[in-house]
Amino acid sequence: LAHRDILKEFQVDDAVLNDFKSFLRTEKIEFNDTDLNANLDWVKANIKGDLFTSQFGSTEGLHARTDADPQIAKALTFMPEAQALEESAQKNQQKTASLR
Repeated sequence: LAHRDILKEFQVDDAVLNDFKSFLRTEKIEFNDTDLNANLDWVKANIKGDLFTSQFGSTEGLHARTDADPQIAKALTFMPEAQALEESAQKNQQKTASLR
């Protein structure tokens, strides 16, 4: 990919994907559009992650990759429930301690 000044609002669009495909061809890396499209979210997340790592550092690169990760997105939906369970456990521990 050609050097670009990347802003934090950057998204991998068709132009970036075309640059990526050109890079793959230049490097003689075999691919087909069917396989690429079947993994498009992963490809976009990793392109963005690599660009963010080079522009902003490894932490931002990891954030860019995890933003598109469906497992992390699903796990985050459980955070409020986990917080409620922790608070309930702490209250139960306090009740048990006060009874002793």
